[in-house]
Amino acid sequence: MKAAKDELLKTQRKQGYKLTLEVPGNIPDYKALVVGAQLILDGSFPAILAGEWRIESVTASGNKQGYKVLVKASAT
Repeated sequence: MKAAKDELLKTQRKQGYKLTLEVPGNIPDYKALVVGAQLILDGSFPAILAGEWRIESVTASGNKQGYKVLVKASAT
């Protein structure tokens, strides 16, 4: 049953799902987040999010309180 549910979630995700992540600017390798790059979310994310995504946009911003990177991606 779990395998069937996971497969259903994977199929639904591939039908045009979009993802927006806010990433702290101080994480290692944040500079690898570039438009067109592949983003792979592991099993620590909910099943519907886990898998491969294609980055569509990356926006960095910051102020005295901190720095963040906003990543928008679509399911591949």
